[in-house]
Amino acid sequence: MENTEPPNLFNYFDYRHFLRDWLVSAKKNYGFSYRVFSRRAGLKSTSLYKMVMDGDRDLIEGSLHKFLEGLSLSVKEKEYFAALVLYNQAKSQEHKERHLARIRSLRERVKETGEESFRVALRLSAENEDLIKAKINDFCDEMTKLFGRRLESDQELVVTIAL
Repeated sequence: MENTEPPNLFNYFDYRHFLRDWLVSAKKNYGFSYRVFSRRAGLKSTSLYKMVMDGDRDLIEGSLHKFLEGLSLSVKEKEYFAALVLYNQAKSQEHKERHLARIRSLRERVKETGEESFRVALRLSAENEDLIKAKINDFCDEMTKLFGRRLESDQELVVTIAL
């Protein structure tokens, strides 16, 4: 069975589409089912996921919290998913616009955080590369003292580390 990446919630404006794509991914990756989700979320009904996904039922506050747990979302994803639910289930245009503004704000915040995290990761990996090279050189110097010669090949180094 081929694993697929779980869908990125922040690419969605319709939570029902996300639920559909999430389920497809979870089935492929983990053999997930409605029953497994219901158990994980603490839902009594095994068909609620399908009814919500298909638009036959809306998520109310109590079941929304259970869905958030069943989906195992991060804090930011939970906030975004809840905003999607409010947006998709809003009855008036005024409420829809207010929730859409919240969704856009959350997306922008995640985008900024993601870009900053990427910059930090790049900076840390560059800093760690120098540290790792220094540690390897120190190790090779110690091995040179121990064996009386410099280890030349990666294979020789791996065998020495394994010993």
